[in-house]
Amino acid sequence: MGNAEKLGIVGHRCGSKGWMSAGGAVWFSVSHSILTKLCYTRGYTLPSDALAFAVELSKIVLVALLSLALFRKLPRMFPIQWGYLVCAFLYMITNILTFEILSNTPVHIYVVLAQHKIVLVAVLSSVLLNKHYTRQQWIACALLVLGIVISHGTSRTSNTVTVDDMSPTEFGVYEDDVVKAGATVKHQRVKRAVEEDDDDDAAAPKNGYLGRKIQQVPLEDTFSETVALVPMYTLFLIGLQGLCSALSAVWLEHMLKRESKGKELYAFLCNSTQLYLLSIPCYLIQMVLLSGSFLGSAASASIPWSWASILILNGATSGIFIGSVFLYNGSLFRCFVQAISTIVVTFLSFTLFHDSLSPGFTIGAAFVVFASLLFSR
Repeated sequence: MGNAEKLGIVGHRCGSKGWMSAGGAVWFSVSHSILTKLCYTRGYTLPSDALAFAVELSKIVLVALLSLALFRKLPRMFPIQWGYLVCAFLYMITNILTFEILSNTPVHIYVVLAQHKIVLVAVLSSVLLNKHYTRQQWIACALLVLGIVISHGTSRTSNTVTVDDMSPTEFGVYEDDVVKAGATVKHQRVKRAVEEDDDDDAAAPKNGYLGRKIQQVPLEDTFSETVALVPMYTLFLIGLQGLCSALSAVWLEHMLKRESKGKELYAFLCNSTQLYLLSIPCYLIQMVLLSGSFLGSAASASIPWSWASILILNGATSGIFIGSVFLYNGSLFRCFVQAISTIVVTFLSFTLFHDSLSPGFTIGAAFVVFASLLFSR
């Protein structure tokens, strides 16, 4: 690309590593969502906090095993890259803001309004990482936002969720967002629980400092009417949450690529290990703030060890692949990967579990796929 590369212009053409990382991220992200949904359909009670914490620890173990297998040495731990603590802190703030937002905003409305993050990621990566996207890529970003808005904005489903039933790492550094195009497993589980028991005690918050019931939206409300009811305070929080999320993604890309010269894969394993280790304190603080205890849901779990082990291993593998997307493709391309995963999960949930689709899903999905192809050309 010559002169374009010197100018920092990003003509995004995925190499073999880029496509492998993107394909692996989509595959394991989708499989993790489907496996989780399958567990709920079987009636298993999942210890969200304990499973999420086990996934974080498993990432460290998997990265160490990969390093031993490929390079015959453990990932380098020193010097400590404190910049990863910034990533962890920003994600913790993002997660806490998300829980607060969802206590006042319907899930599908939040998903639509939160798409400003895509634009923020593009702008921040241009400013902080000196990237200059082509006009075609800016159009692709606009089409991606439009596709997500169409697929969610036409939804007329009632999104009743309790914040306490959402695992903090649904928003973690390498995990998918809590909502997956109306196919959120925990949304379905809690929705059934609320429909079965209208008693006030069923909607009462648990012991978490920020735990509360998410607002229920009447089915007859239209999308525009519901948006009009969102308080200005919540809109401010959504903007702040998007800024923290975008900044953390761009900063993570900067940190991962900073030492990518030479043994690129080994540097990625070393950096990932530091990221996971430095994220643990922030994650524990987050669990206390949002759940009121450390791993408090483990005692009520009914999931068999075999299923739990599969979920943990799949989640950890998904996290590593998603991390590689930041390295080989960038933080903005990660938005496209996440959108594709969402579309696939929604379609599979419709096919396998007979979940309903929003009227605009097909059109929105077409926009997302076309935008992804346009961006990667």
